[in-house]
Amino acid sequence: CGDFFMPHYVYILQSLKDQKYYIGETHDADARLQFHNSGKQRSTKNRIPFKIILVEEFKNREEALGREKQIKSWERRKYFPFPDQTLTTTSKRN
Repeated sequence: CGDFFMPHYVYILQSLKDQKYYIGETHDADARLQFHNSGKQRSTKNRIPFKIILVEEFKNREEALGREKQIKSWERRKYFPFPDQTLTTTSKRN
């Protein structure tokens, strides 16, 4: 995949409808938010609109996918370190 070595992002969205979170990975976080809010994503279309809670930047997709998996494991354990707060910073991981 040509974008494997491009910067990638892990993002956390929160539904303004049900307050639940969605965690994903992308090469363009703003475009993904627009995509989710357009209702074109089958898994989230009934929960729109969303707001961005967190965006973290990684130097490649492999690192971003590892972080996405880590965050999703927190969610399964009912541990989620972002309760009801909007984080607007982007952290760069090298």
